[in-house]
Amino acid sequence: MNHYIDFLAKHAKVVVVLFFLAASLCGVLSRLEETEYGFSGYLPEHADSVTALRVMDEEYGRGLPNLQVMLREVSVPEALDKKREMEALPGVARAEWLDDVTNLYEPLEMADQREVEQWYRDGKACIRLTIREGAEAETVEEIGRIAGPDAALSGLVAQEAAAEKERSKGTGLLPVFLLLLFFVGGIFVTGSWTEPVLMALTVGASLLMNRGLSLCLGPVSYVTREAVSLLVLSVSGGCCASLLHLTAKLREEGMEGSAAMQEAWGRLAGGLSGCTLAVASCGLVFPSAEYGLGPELGRAMALACCVSLGNALCLLPCLVFACGGLIRRTRHGLFSFGIGILSKGIVKLRAVPLLLAAVAAPVLFLAQKNNVFYYGEDEIYAGTESRLDTDTAAIRETFGCAQTLILLVPRGEPEKETAMDAELEGLDYVSGVVSYPAVVGNAIPDSYQAPEIRSRFYSAHYSLHSVLVDVGEREADWEDRIRSVQNVGEKYYKDRLQYAGEAVSRLERKRLVQEGADKRSLAAALILGGVVLVCFRRLSFPVAFLLSWFFAGWLNEGIFYLAGERIFYAGYLAAGMLTADVGMGCLIYYGICYAAYEKELPKREAAVAACGTFLPVSLFWAAIPAAAGFWLCRFSENGMMRQMGRMAGRGLLLTAAAGLLLLSGLLLFCGAVYIPKGSGGKKTKRGTDTDGGKERS
Repeated sequence: MNHYIDFLAKHAKVVVVLFFLAASLCGVLSRLEETEYGFSGYLPEHADSVTALRVMDEEYGRGLPNLQVMLREVSVPEALDKKREMEALPGVARAEWLDDVTNLYEPLEMADQREVEQWYRDGKACIRLTIREGAEAETVEEIGRIAGPDAALSGLVAQEAAAEKERSKGTGLLPVFLLLLFFVGGIFVTGSWTEPVLMALTVGASLLMNRGLSLCLGPVSYVTREAVSLLVLSVSGGCCASLLHLTAKLREEGMEGSAAMQEAWGRLAGGLSGCTLAVASCGLVFPSAEYGLGPELGRAMALACCVSLGNALCLLPCLVFACGGLIRRTRHGLFSFGIGILSKGIVKLRAVPLLLAAVAAPVLFLAQKNNVFYYGEDEIYAGTESRLDTDTAAIRETFGCAQTLILLVPRGEPEKETAMDAELEGLDYVSGVVSYPAVVGNAIPDSYQAPEIRSRFYSAHYSLHSVLVDVGEREADWEDRIRSVQNVGEKYYKDRLQYAGEAVSRLERKRLVQEGADKRSLAAALILGGVVLVCFRRLSFPVAFLLSWFFAGWLNEGIFYLAGERIFYAGYLAAGMLTADVGMGCLIYYGICYAAYEKELPKREAAVAACGTFLPVSLFWAAIPAAAGFWLCRFSENGMMRQMGRMAGRGLLLTAAAGLLLLSGLLLFCGAVYIPKGSGGKKTKRGTDTDGGKERS
């Protein structure tokens, strides 16, 4: 270790130049990043809906309707012209409207009014479009131009286009806001006016390098991008603040210049590596998850941890060595502002939060176990007062929440198809079925029909049935409605049936994320407990750390249940992994402080000193990333991102509070049973050295 830090001190300027060149290159490469704005691609290849979509593409050359356009104050001929104009766009694979289910050359009064009202009602027309993959944003913009300013657009593609448009705007004033926070927070952590600048440069380099290196992960979701950015802010900022705070304290004790940084690096490098290992290790349990968002988050967060640690332990010391003269000229004393009094109060009243936590833990555990989730994307913009929210509400008010479920059945059994369609239309929540028997009928053999009509419904092997079902996810029985449609199809065709649709994908997501969830949580806890045990070599420490960690998580998640709020699963997974990972790193840093002071002070005084050291540094472990999360919650138009920002920000603050109020008390109450190390003196309960050392409590 000494050789490494001596090398950094000797070649500081060269290392700084190399790091900033690498960060600049990664910043350029980050422009090549591909971002996923939908979640349909995270289902495994063997999922029923994925298999059906693959068959549908092979047999019919198209996918599912994914955009609804409602035209206001239009006649039937005008709506038909608009439909044909939209269908002519290169990005539109198919457009469906009233002319596909009934004969428009006959009076509409003679047609089935229940069927007509799914497409045309009160002078409003609802056109359902299938948009090709790869040009969603441009196509939606063109469709909006054709439909006119009074039209309403809704659906998965509209949501993805809105998310892409929002992200392309950037985060506005967020970088300025965070820079200001880094400067203000750095004043309380460091001993110089220059060091907050060095810290901000290090964190900025970490962000750029992580974005450039993440190209090796391939396209990732926009939720992963935001969560990983908060993770880099926390891990990189926390590690930098830890090093600079200890450096400032060593300078106050009389150590000069780069020697203080070298000593601080030697004391903290192992502990900070353990913190980062704990943060990264949670991702190790997710590659086994079948829902692809979990493994993606795990890989991205592990990469972000490695980049953040590398910059904190390599770039930051080199910046301090290179700017030693400037740091000396801008030095100031450490600001305390009553931190000592607050620390003493926390330790003195430690029994109160422990008692409250013991009473609340069972309630919070049950509350978070009963949370209700959104597994689809239907409600992401609901209640956000955005244009998409207004459009979606207008379409639902007029035409309901009808979604298309596709049933692909073997071709060649027209009587069975007719019977199945009749039974489906008998379901209260099915508003219509579009198929060859329903639209054309079986009176005329299909060989006598025009090829373009046959190809709409019949392929070489399948017959396509589009079922319009009211399956909004806000409905309590949405799962039963999907299964009822599936059961009718399986009644007639058993395992020969293929079915697809956003509602089917939603149901499969729920099944996949629930399978093995408890096992993955247990595996994460065991891995983190093992990391804590290796870092501190005390059997009681993993118990204290995990109790504090679990309580903070239960409180953060239980608030949603107690408030009666549903959770978007994708945002919950990202925010949950972020707060769990960073929370454990934050707790381990408190443990590092406590273990260091316990070598020199009685346990109670060691806890007071550890709280005093932990409080200012927790600004960067938790408070500043939490502020970024709350900023995202306040200014994003995406409901899932708002919720994720709020959950991440609150979770980070709660974990820091758990370190101060719970972990500090648990470490005092728990006896320290040491693991023997080598052949030297062993330590037994309550820290007694068997070689004759004096008990420190």
